[in-house]
Formats: sequence, structure tokens, C-alpha cells
Amino acid sequence: MNPLISQTIKIDDIQMYLEIYAKNDLEHNFNAAFADGKFINKCDNAVVMLHGNGEDHSIFYNNVEAFSSANYCVLVDSRAHGKTTVGNEELTIDLMAEDISKLCDLLNIGKFKLIGFSDGGNVALTYAIRHPERLSHLVVAGANLNPTGLKVMTKLSIFSKYLLAKFSKNKNDEAKRNFMLLNLMVNHPHISPRLLKNIVCKTLVLEGKKDVIKPSHTKLISDSIPSSTQITVPQSGHNVFCDNPDCTNKIILEFLS
Repeated sequence: MNPLISQTIKIDDIQMYLEIYAKNDLEHNFNAAFADGKFINKCDNAVVMLHGNGEDHSIFYNNVEAFSSANYCVLVDSRAHGKTTVGNEELTIDLMAEDISKLCDLLNIGKFKLIGFSDGGNVALTYAIRHPERLSHLVVAGANLNPTGLKVMTKLSIFSKYLLAKFSKNKNDEAKRNFMLLNLMVNHPHISPRLLKNIVCKTLVLEGKKDVIKPSHTKLISDSIPSSTQITVPQSGHNVFCDNPDCTNKIILEFLS
């Protein structure tokens, strides 16, 4: 499926890359609804999709068509990922959440649906805590509130890569970026479970059957959000969107409808 448009938008110190998808009537009417890099009228049927650490928007290529009949799907490359620039600020989940806030304002998106995977799920939770009035639905998969949510072997693997990256981070720009991304997993996020009660929209919390996040941690996230449903995706590891896309798409579509 090809995007209706791909573009970059300046947000503070970065150029953020995004693609917008839709089909059927939304596709046919897109030129009348979108001009000069934003929606002409406030868009209230958008789905914003946020990828995980070290990835880009393309991880959702098996999912976007399923959601694009009734929604404009906005696939984003997060700060320091994909085609989006690194910027000058320290890379944190909080900063990435504010990037999404400013992006939606610039695109003229009103109340919308937010889907986040892994670190994208952490960004989505942070956004939902800060801007609860902006969301109609929230979907997070493989999210964690802090680094202790990772299973031990996964955490050890990431930490060993982090130590190696720390010693070579000044070698070149790519080495610096690699260290920033690993630092994000080792030392972030810092989301208090008590703040999750601020999320007032309907929320779906997904985990893979063989996820790298502790099941007890995923349950803590779901239990802390008032209107939350937790589902385990079968035949899937951490990345439910790629490991079992048909099942994941069906679960999310039923939730959104």
C-alpha cells in the first residue's frame, strides 16, 4: 500500500518524517481534505502509529491497510529514528511524547487514536498521561514503565551493547546515535503507575505470548489504567505487529470499533 503523502515537518530542533495512508472514500477525498502540509479542517478520524526503538515507520506495513478504511493512518519516524533527524536535545521518552503533541497540532489533528509499540508504547503512555483529552483510543504493545519491566536476559543483552556503545559513542554520528538509542532502553522510561489513572480513554494493552516484557509488568500497566483491556497475542514474541499481524490487526480493529 502506497502513502497518500510523505513529508517532513520541522518540530523544534528536528525534521520529523511521516507518511499518511487511507483508502476508499478517504483516499478519494484526500486532496480536498489536506493542503499545505496539514488537514484543512480539524481531523477527528486519525490513527497515529509509533514504532519501537531502533526501528522506523515501516514496521507497520503489515497493519496500516487494516486500519485505513475508516481512518487516516499517520506513520511517524520518531526523533533520531529512520528519516527523522537526531536534534540537539537529550533523547528521552518525555521529549518524544512532546514531539508527537506538536506534530498533531501542526497537522491539525483533533481527537485521535494512538497506537504505540515498545518504546513507541512508552511514548504513547506518556502522551496519554499528559494529554488525556486528545485521545479517543489508546493501544500499547510491549510497553514498559521503567527498565525493570524487561526480562533479565533481555536486559543483560541490551546492557552489554550499551557498554560497548558508550566507549565508541564519539567515533562518528552513527555511533553517537546508536548510544542514544541504547541509553533510552537502559535508563528510560520513568513512568509512575499512579499517573496512569490520568488516562481516561479506552485502552488496549497487548503483549506477545513470548514477549521480552515481564507479564507481571504488562499486567501492572493494564490494571493501573481505568478503562483498560489486556490481551495476549498468540504465536508472537515482542513485536506483535510483525510476528502475527493478522491476529493483531483483528484484535485492534475490534477494539477500535
